[in-house]
Amino acid sequence: MEQKSAALFAVIAIAVMAGSVKLIADTPLGISIKFVPAFAASMLVLNLVTAALLMNLGYFFKSTGSLLLGGVFLIRAIGIIPHFLSFPTTLETVTGQSPITAWYWIAWHAEFALGLIFYALAADRAAHWKELTVVDIAAIATSFVLVCMVTLYLCSPWLPTLLRSGDFQEPVHSLTAKLLVILHVLLYLTALTLVVVRMRPFTIVQLWLTVCLVGLAIDAALGLSWSGRFTLGWYFGRALNILTSLVMLLVLMAEAVRLFRQTADANHDLHHKASHDALTGLYNRRSLDLGLELAWRQSHRDHKPLSLALIDIDNFKLFNDTYGHPAGDQCLQNVSKVLQQFARRPGDMAVRYGGEEFVLLLTGASETDAALTLEQFRQAICDLELPHRNNPGKIVTVSIGIASSRPLTYAGNALDLISAADKALYRAKHAGRNAIRAA
Repeated sequence: MEQKSAALFAVIAIAVMAGSVKLIADTPLGISIKFVPAFAASMLVLNLVTAALLMNLGYFFKSTGSLLLGGVFLIRAIGIIPHFLSFPTTLETVTGQSPITAWYWIAWHAEFALGLIFYALAADRAAHWKELTVVDIAAIATSFVLVCMVTLYLCSPWLPTLLRSGDFQEPVHSLTAKLLVILHVLLYLTALTLVVVRMRPFTIVQLWLTVCLVGLAIDAALGLSWSGRFTLGWYFGRALNILTSLVMLLVLMAEAVRLFRQTADANHDLHHKASHDALTGLYNRRSLDLGLELAWRQSHRDHKPLSLALIDIDNFKLFNDTYGHPAGDQCLQNVSKVLQQFARRPGDMAVRYGGEEFVLLLTGASETDAALTLEQFRQAICDLELPHRNNPGKIVTVSIGIASSRPLTYAGNALDLISAADKALYRAKHAGRNAIRAA
């Protein structure tokens, strides 16, 4: 909603400025030789960067619409070059002054408008264009501009004169010139209508694209009362072109940042879901496989002990049968919350191993340290006093098996720790449960 309000405000501001400028558009401001190269360079760079961003977003997110729109802005970027090269007072020593520069200007606007019309008509038919690559789009856009420019150049002897001879500063107010300006405006209005009507859902980029089209249509409409180059109206039109291109680039950069941040957050969520148990929030067995191997190598590289405890909730099947599976899930969550508190060091892992079994991996902990930690955990579970009438003591308890590696003396591997802890857990259960045994 904020973006729509900002876009509406921008449209109103452009319309008010254009209306104010129209009243004094004929005011001469003097010839600035440096302005035209600066304007052409600005349009080239701004639209080239916009095209590159759109094409990269299209490639990264598999969006044919972004690829096509990137091609349209590439047309806008390279289409300004012929106009600049033929403009009087810029490179006239190379190209000579020529009235064809006005036709190049009209063609530049018409190419962009036609490109947007094609984009609006074709973007929703992604299946027809899905085989196109960035290179294909760039080649098509460049070829389109070259064909238009070469055609204009070859036909220039027969084109109507739009600027008076001499300095080519003053326009010829002929019917042809007025019709060209009207056609110019209609092309932009057609593109604007198609973008608004056919683009669904309406994205932020498309919203601001419509604002830019309104600005360009207003610029074209001012051409009906244009009295010559280097007047206030002439400079305002160029400034409006720079402003619309800059706005599109800034909006696109903001949208790119948002999309990449969204992608990063989605990847983080996927990684978390892939590595953690959905019910308890603890690491899952896949994470244990990776973490245990890394901890094992680190332990032997640093000559530090490594301990692993396999934990089982006593008579948990009877708990589920008695209280139901929702209560069983709640019991698992309660035990998990307590277990997580004992994974204190960097590298420690609290893991749901499967069903009612858990693992606590303690890096740098000897067998004695692990036994002390696990005794505190066992007592903490008892202190919860979770009711379990089919278990001795009538509360939920846990049995624990511990296995530890001893640097320089332990000749096994990481999986041997789990096997040893499992055997120790077996002995703890046969000792009456609610007990701890070490391998």
